[in-house]
Amino acid sequence: MPKQEIVAGQLQQPFQRELQHYLEGRMVQLLWAKDSSLWPKELIHSNPALAKMDWVSLPDGMAQFLESVSQFLVSADADGLVDHALLTSESLNLSARAFLDLPAATRRRKVVIFDSTAPETIQNNKQQLDLRQTLFVLSNKAHYGLRDHCLFLYFREKLQALLGNRASRHFLSETEPGTYLATISRGYTFREIRPDVTAIPATYCSLMQFGGVLTATAAAPAEEIIAAVRQIQTSCSSTDSPDANPALQLAAFLTCSALGRRPYLAFLVSPSLIAYARRLAQLVGGSMAQGSAGLIPIIWPLPSPTDGLQRRAMFAVLSYKGDDHAEINKTISELQSNAEPFIHIRIEDPADLLTETFKWEAATILACARLASDPFDIDQSRVPRAFGREILEQLAHGNNPLQRSARITNSFLDLNIESHRGAAKFPAHSRTGPTRELDHRHSPHRGTARKIRRAPQSAEHHSGAAGINGLWALRRGVRRTFLPPFFALWSFDHIYD
Repeated sequence: MPKQEIVAGQLQQPFQRELQHYLEGRMVQLLWAKDSSLWPKELIHSNPALAKMDWVSLPDGMAQFLESVSQFLVSADADGLVDHALLTSESLNLSARAFLDLPAATRRRKVVIFDSTAPETIQNNKQQLDLRQTLFVLSNKAHYGLRDHCLFLYFREKLQALLGNRASRHFLSETEPGTYLATISRGYTFREIRPDVTAIPATYCSLMQFGGVLTATAAAPAEEIIAAVRQIQTSCSSTDSPDANPALQLAAFLTCSALGRRPYLAFLVSPSLIAYARRLAQLVGGSMAQGSAGLIPIIWPLPSPTDGLQRRAMFAVLSYKGDDHAEINKTISELQSNAEPFIHIRIEDPADLLTETFKWEAATILACARLASDPFDIDQSRVPRAFGREILEQLAHGNNPLQRSARITNSFLDLNIESHRGAAKFPAHSRTGPTRELDHRHSPHRGTARKIRRAPQSAEHHSGAAGINGLWALRRGVRRTFLPPFFALWSFDHIYD
């Protein structure tokens, strides 16, 4: 399992108080016993899934799940379907990217992820595949959207032109029973329809997501995966002492931040783990970025200064065995010298992503129980859009990204005006989908900006759980400038710069 070290710094006493609260409330015991008294009655009434807490039983079904995946792969290989394409916009794409971005990840099969309908992205990804030997996996629990369906229809048409009626044998779906995806899978006679677990959000199904990816790519044998799952299950349910339960310690760290006027959790990560940080940020942000005691995740690629977040955030330093440890050590040293609270997690092996994410799931559930909030109530984006406005205002290194500047706000649009090194920027954050009305309402702002700056304007659209790699800023004299992602996941739906 990954190594975890928590340094509470100037919040040592609040951290210890949080640990004591969990222990006195026997919250670990209540969670693993599926005791509904862990939750307020009003939450149980609004979401009966909390009382059942089927998430606790997911580790027990891993052996059967991996066996079924292995059997399916044997059948697909026999038909020559040796490459895999993922058509998904839920958590599986983030989990798969997290694994594939690791330098040492074993890849017996080629795996390509399609989670964007941008033509250039589709074309670039398609060039990596021979469609005749590609299995397309559609994995969406209950939120199969128009983008997913467009991708499916596009590739089905391509395959049908090549293979005729045999095209449907190239598609596998994994979804909850009774969903639209399940219906069209039967209608199009998919190769297989795999029923997904119900009443558990996709962000809490990391065992199946990483387990499936590890098995499909032959990165780890089933026996190793099952043994690792049992080990993390034992650790996260341990009641021997706080030191023996990493999930309990992490939960106390999270609620110490949420209740201690540090509403941000900054993931300080090297390039190899940025995709994994997005997966964790989706989990924490989707469940905990709510209410007055919420927690907003930020992804902060290293090397980057942390001055703007100190005393406003808790820090999670994620490192991988092949990283530049000098940079990691420098960051940790700076945090320690300023008594900033942080957790350092060392990922040693690609298979560690499975157990580490499960630990974060357990910690997030415990933290939500402590805050009397529903961890499974993540149907809509939880990170406040107000934070997105703040991040938009200060995009350059060295500036405080939480510092406010003048803006015009209404129910439709937030227009921000700021200046950095003599370059005026007019970022605007809208709260609607990409519609004709949006273009119509945005036009006056685009025209105003042109008159003032005579600068080119752009409209970049970002949405979905996959997160954003960064922002494109257009300034006079610079055609396109890519800015690092000083942002929280789930914050940006549409950016007009």
